[in-house]
Amino acid sequence: EAMQLDELQGLFFAVASSPEPIVPSIWMPEALGEMPDFQDTEQAQQVLDLVMRFYDQSVRAAATKDFELILYRTETDDLDYAAWCGGYLTGMDLAETDWYEAGDPEEVGELLFPLLVLADALPVGPILIGPSRPAHILTPSVTARGILNMTAVAAVEAQERAGRQQPSLF
Repeated sequence: EAMQLDELQGLFFAVASSPEPIVPSIWMPEALGEMPDFQDTEQAQQVLDLVMRFYDQSVRAAATKDFELILYRTETDDLDYAAWCGGYLTGMDLAETDWYEAGDPEEVGELLFPLLVLADALPVGPILIGPSRPAHILTPSVTARGILNMTAVAAVEAQERAGRQQPSLF
């Protein structure tokens, strides 16, 4: 199934910011689906031309800081970031080089964490943290030093909480 416009823009921004070039033959099946059903070759060419124009526009926009994300609204009239971020994450998966290996893993993790959360790709909520507990979330690429630092922060916060209130499960 073909991606929606917001997903497609997210995909193209990932392709544009990938640590290595990702050619259209790799991302096109993600954009249009594995077997798009065109009426004829003329329609196929028109669709491919439009997709390539949008790709070029997105790549140029990603190279600047002057762009607008295509975001639709949810049923509650909030901006829906999930599809755009999901498209970006799909684009990341198309690169042969692991993004964490191509850069500083800790920095890449920090930059990508909001996208993972907004795409609903991380289980964050009462099941993970309880309704009244702080969350200390680490990315998979965290270093031993990062784990040690977060453990120290969590220990200090636990001591402060213990001094302020009676222990409770929730």
